[in-house]
Amino acid sequence: MCGAGIDLPSDITRETVRALRGCDMVFYIHTDTKLLAGNLRLVCPGLRIVFVDCRLPQIALWKLIKKELDKGKRAGYITYGHPLVFSEGEQLIERCRREGYKFRILPAISAVNGILAVLAEQGKLKCGRGFCSLRPKDLLEPGRAWPASHLLIIFCAAEELKEYGHKLWTAIERHYPPGHPVHLVRLAGCEDAQLFHTLKVKALRAQSGRVGHRISLVLPALKSPR
Repeated sequence: MCGAGIDLPSDITRETVRALRGCDMVFYIHTDTKLLAGNLRLVCPGLRIVFVDCRLPQIALWKLIKKELDKGKRAGYITYGHPLVFSEGEQLIERCRREGYKFRILPAISAVNGILAVLAEQGKLKCGRGFCSLRPKDLLEPGRAWPASHLLIIFCAAEELKEYGHKLWTAIERHYPPGHPVHLVRLAGCEDAQLFHTLKVKALRAQSGRVGHRISLVLPALKSPR
């Protein structure tokens, strides 16, 4: 179970490269297949990459992987960032454990590290009570409590913003006062984040066009959540 980081191939670790070179094939479910293939083949020439439709049910993905494992093959699963965050990795590991397959977890450099570092450098990091990092669709799940008492990092993939953007801006306006800051952090690589802009909650909806690819929203914690 491998994480490739944000910028391929620069963020992928040597340990992950060694593990991938020892695989008979690696499974990948994201849509940027040409980009990944080109970058992976720079560091793992000859590696067989199995591109899987991201809409495929998780059980179907597992059956594809299991089929290769049962042949005695060594299979890899690769995603962005950490393989246990925002991916199928957690479920795949549970299936491996339940059915007796050996596995390894190989994370990439964390995007969260870069975000926290750039906030600290700019004097805007206050997370004494901890922090949360979520995607819009997970943050907006029915029944989920909004973590306003913690520093909140929202990873905003372009495709999710198309679907959840309006609901996200509405929820932010409901949980924070109009003058509360919202930091936009650009990920130019996991260790090379940049504070792109700081807005106020009341201006976020009108300025939502600034939020795009590799931009994360960071909302400081409220002392007294609404």
